Order: sequence, then structure tokens, then C-alpha cells
Amino acid sequence: DVKIFMDGIVESETAYLSELYEETDYCGADRWGGTESMQRLCDAVTLCNDLGLNAHFHAIGDAAVTKALDTVAYAREHSTNQAVRNCMTHIQLLQDADVQRFADLDVYAVCDLGWGASVSEELGMRNIEELNVGTERNQSMYRYHDLLNANAKVSFATDFPAGPINNPLLCMQIGMTRQFVGLASTTRDAAQAYSNIESLDAISIGGARQLGLADVTGSLEVGKYADFVVVDHNLVVADPAEFYPGASILYTYSAGEKVYERNPVMQ
Repeated sequence: DVKIFMDGIVESETAYLSELYEETDYCGADRWGGTESMQRLCDAVTLCNDLGLNAHFHAIGDAAVTKALDTVAYAREHSTNQAVRNCMTHIQLLQDADVQRFADLDVYAVCDLGWGASVSEELGMRNIEELNVGTERNQSMYRYHDLLNANAKVSFATDFPAGPINNPLLCMQIGMTRQFVGLASTTRDAAQAYSNIESLDAISIGGARQLGLADVTGSLEVGKYADFVVVDHNLVVADPAEFYPGASILYTYSAGEKVYERNPVMQ
């Protein structure tokens, strides 16, 4: 993949938004501002696709997401190679008109499920996001289930170490509850919560599809790599509250060989 940064982040007011940051006359950093710069981006992504390279966009603000989708639309029209898996990661703010475009343009949405919760004083942290964009926009961030409803292809990522959480079980729990463990004050748009199956699908076969490896990994099937973990809870039916800290990895297998076993003393 070729990584392309469309903007920055909300916390530093460098994410590119369609509306102004609170108490500013500033919409953030448009890294591809102007007609000439945007055309260079479109031509670059088209060339990448022609060569069989997937574009992997970092897009945080809704205006950045729109420009990334516009770029893919151009490449889809002009590239000689349609068998690519362009994707976009983070997608923190998203306009209604762009939700369906992910499916229409066959853009993979790389979802940071662990970012779905908001921040509150209970965590001992200032909510910089809310201060910068206001309560309404803070609550409307990470519309990941809207993307599923639009039949967009989704996969799961932690963005570690840039993201603070590297435990996928905790990330899935946050994605299924839209809050930090047991803290109702951190809830952010519960309608965007994933089900058990949806989160497990995103972290397994969803990721394999995005990487073009679904024929060899991502699910337990004859003929695929035997790479998997054994968990001490049935994650298909477990209450999301049991994912973390309750659930534990007992064994890890790589190519059918056990490469990790949890110390019984720690269980």
C-alpha cells in the first residue's frame, strides 16, 4: 500500500473539517489544497492503482474524507486497474453524503474500534476533542456502524503505537459498548456499536480481505494458514463486558504450531 496523509488530527486542530473549529476561523490543515495540488494527488493515486498498488488514506476530518473519496472516484474512472483495494483509516468525522460512497467506490473502511468511546473527567483527562469541535460533533464521531449499514467493507485496526490501546479484546469491547469499561460518562453514540459477530468479523476476515489475503487467512477453513488464538471465553455470545479484562488468550498457534501458552499460575 501507499500511505497518503490527507490531514492531521482533531486534538491539534489539524484535522481538515467542513466546519470551523470552536471559537476559531480555521478548518484545519488541507494537505492537498488548491486545484493543482488535488490534481497531482488524483494522478498519483491513479498511477499507483495502475501499478497494482493500493492507496491507504489517513483521513480524520470530514472534509479530508470527502477529498479522499473524490480522489478514489477519479482513479476509478481513469485507472486501467480496477482490481485494487484502496482503503481509508480513522474516518473520525463523516458527512451523511459520504457514507454510501465507501460502498459505491469499494473503499475499505479501516476502523479504530478502540477510539469509539469519548473522554470524561472520570478518566482524569480533558476532552480535547470536545473542546475543539463542540459536543455535537464529538458525539457524532466514528460512525462505523453507519458504514456497515451502507454495506461498506470494514476491517479493524488499533493504530498502535499512535493509538494508546494495543489490546484487541479491549478495542473490541469499546467498539461494542462505545464507552470505556463501565464508564457511562464516556459513551459516544451508542447506535454505532458493533455486535460480537461484527467486531470479530472486522478483526479477522475483514482484515484479511483488506490485505488481499482472504484466500489464505482470516477464517478457520481447510487449506488456510492455521494461525489463530484460543480464548477462555466464547466471544461469539459473551457479554461485551467480559471481553476485557475478563477474557484471556490461552494459546496462540502459528502455522499449526503452538507458539504461546499462558502460564497456569496467571490464569
